[in-house]
Amino acid sequence: MSEEMLSEFTRELIESDEPFPQDLVKKYIALGVPESEIAAVLLARSALTSPEVPLSAMQESERRIGELVHQAASKPDSAPKDSGIKRTVRRIFRRR
Repeated sequence: MSEEMLSEFTRELIESDEPFPQDLVKKYIALGVPESEIAAVLLARSALTSPEVPLSAMQESERRIGELVHQAASKPDSAPKDSGIKRTVRRIFRRR
């Protein structure tokens, strides 16, 4: 991907009044601009126009991660403590 193409996409995006111009995004995906670059430009644009948008997305991600951690911590251990290989290794070391 050339820097010129990314600059052109950024310029057209700035000129657009739409918050998410799908036709513009589709055009540059077809031209070979990586979706990650397009997403970065869109995120930067939304951060400059409305700082609450990326902050809200970050807060939502933090909330979801917190929920997953809480769920993982509250699940009981499903495997017995001394099962399989672990039990065998402990027996070997106890014999010595």
